[in-house]
Amino acid sequence: MRQALSLSLILLALVAACDNKSTTPPGEVVPIMIATPDNGDRLTDSQTIQAVAGAGYIFTKVDFYIDTILVATDSTAPYQYFWNIFTYDPGLVHPLYVVADSGVNDYMSDVILVTLDFEAGFSFAGTYQPGSQNALGVTNYGNVLFISEGDAGVEMLDIRLKTAPQFLSRFDTPGQSLHADVLYPLVLIADNGLGLRSADFSEVDTMIADGVYTTQSLAIDVAVSDSFVFLAENDGFTVLEHDGNGFTSLGRRSFPQDILKYVVAYDDTAYVVGNNGFYIIDSQRRLVGSINNLNLAQAVAVVDTFAFIANGNDGVIALSIGDRTNPRFLARFNPGQIMAAVDAGDGVLFAGASNGSVYALNYSTPDTLIELGRYIASNLLEEIDYASNYLFVAAHTNVDILRFVP
Repeated sequence: MRQALSLSLILLALVAACDNKSTTPPGEVVPIMIATPDNGDRLTDSQTIQAVAGAGYIFTKVDFYIDTILVATDSTAPYQYFWNIFTYDPGLVHPLYVVADSGVNDYMSDVILVTLDFEAGFSFAGTYQPGSQNALGVTNYGNVLFISEGDAGVEMLDIRLKTAPQFLSRFDTPGQSLHADVLYPLVLIADNGLGLRSADFSEVDTMIADGVYTTQSLAIDVAVSDSFVFLAENDGFTVLEHDGNGFTSLGRRSFPQDILKYVVAYDDTAYVVGNNGFYIIDSQRRLVGSINNLNLAQAVAVVDTFAFIANGNDGVIALSIGDRTNPRFLARFNPGQIMAAVDAGDGVLFAGASNGSVYALNYSTPDTLIELGRYIASNLLEEIDYASNYLFVAAHTNVDILRFVP
């Protein structure tokens, strides 16, 4: 729920909150202060609130307050809290302060007043054009972005500043890099004709070859769960482990009846789409449930008890997978375009059409997908990846970074 408190009520509450907190006489060392953001800042993006202890002060914990509400506690210096501003109302003044506990006394910082400045819906944040001008896949991991570029391998970007992504490193693969996933400190790459490859990116500005698993057929996509690595091949599905010394196959399941296209992992279970079907496969390679007769499905996303499939010119379909043995059709969204990509998060489904259009859909109403917003691009869309109000779009010749606020 968005926070909306009047400034006068907040300031009255802050006066009351100060009654039992130690203050600092003028000229003495400030026990605790907020280093970032600054008082009076207008914030347009999520922000790390960082508190700094004064010289000679040691604290067992620091509590973070926004609008007089305790939102987080940090017991280790540097004391910080990542504030997702998009869950709060813009245009209002929001007071921030911290209370530090020394084990003997509590010390309250000065109050910092900030204003949030953003708009709901889609907005363009930034773009990046890889050297190959061939973005086939995109994978986000924290402040790092991986771009799969076919013949040109994989590029790694620093995306701490979303408006200006910075090149970090390239990893050349001998095959066609189609898709990737992360098993930190490794990025795993489905390298089409030459199998599954891994590269270590724990060092800044570099990716170092780690290992390779040679597949029986073309490696199409890879997904990482808590315990396993799932590999989709054009005519088969393999379950792997990686123990730090390389890949170990736990077995393979053939799919002669379909051409697999995409795989995601959820709760150590694989959810796979092919040209003709949707398949739920457990870590023992058993087919738990399926739906056949799809229409050239391109991608799948899973969240909670829902699966969403980008189903070509048949639109996006939503399935109930509460009973994994019996996936059940719930809803369809068809804007009359070829749907090529899906991802979900924060209660919103994102669906990408091959012509570049990206849709935000609400799936909370039973048996309905309701359009919340649309971003119109002008490039061929390949894959999307969503994280914390940002959408990373592999748009063939470039990668676009969009922001979406419900």
